[in-house]
Amino acid sequence: MKILISTPTGIIGRQLVPELLAPEFFVRVITRDPNRIPEDIRDQVDIVNGSASDSNVLREALQGIDALFWSAPDQTQESNTRNHYERFVQAASDAVSKAGTSRVVAISTSPASAARAIEDILNESGAAIRHLRCGWFMENLLQQVASISGHGLISFPLLPYVPIPMIAEKDIADVALRFLVRTDWSGIEALSVKGADAISFYQTAALIECIWGKPVRYEEIPASKYRQTQIASGVSADSAEAMLEMFSTFAGRSGRAEPASVRATTPTTLTAWLRSELLPLLKQFDLQKKINGASAQISQRKTSNKGCRREVPPERPQFFESLLT
Repeated sequence: MKILISTPTGIIGRQLVPELLAPEFFVRVITRDPNRIPEDIRDQVDIVNGSASDSNVLREALQGIDALFWSAPDQTQESNTRNHYERFVQAASDAVSKAGTSRVVAISTSPASAARAIEDILNESGAAIRHLRCGWFMENLLQQVASISGHGLISFPLLPYVPIPMIAEKDIADVALRFLVRTDWSGIEALSVKGADAISFYQTAALIECIWGKPVRYEEIPASKYRQTQIASGVSADSAEAMLEMFSTFAGRSGRAEPASVRATTPTTLTAWLRSELLPLLKQFDLQKKINGASAQISQRKTSNKGCRREVPPERPQFFESLLT
């Protein structure tokens, strides 16, 4: 089976490629920078240089391909996120239609207000499609490791008790992989891909506290402050608004299931993910703080000892040198 990955270094694409490196699969990828693909993988895939936003490049890459994994690349620095997604999805729809590709697995990650319109553009390609409408990535919590470690705090622009459908990235990749390698499906469907439970940020803070063993609290951050923080980190103003829109959607949908043709519940719980992914980073931060504290104490001692000159016997330096050799 021949499979094309349009974003081999993306959040989901980079997890799919290694799983497909088996004799029964031929894997082709599109990238503008082949060096971003790990060296041990680079020699095992067919690389097409170019951008998936170019319908001609994508159409050529789709020649002889049985299934396409499509996802628009990162958009956090784009000045117009909707135009970004429309540009990529229109190129994909045109290329799939002209190449006659039979099956497409797509990640639906565009702004909430534009998501269905983006899906509709791809639906015009004539291919059988599975749109994966994913929950909130658990990996977003990794952005708050410094705040958790330093202040025992997580903060987002959402009320503390609103349940959020969280999911681990690897679980999304597993769902995508199942559809990519199977040929027993047809038609166009949207799948609501969510984790085992919908959990609030208040509950998330309590779980982190339990697992880490240190106090952690959740604090709702005003939308204006969240926007400023995101922009200060390099995110475009429009992307920051898209993030705020996502949280508003969660708040408005509280207690109601997202409309979708099919629902897929994935196995990774937030507790398991916190133990395997977040806790090791918190321990690293804890260790670094201890090292920094010890270094500060040593520096302080050296400073306080300045001006206290002691005569050292001539044989002492030689004695210490012998211990170091």
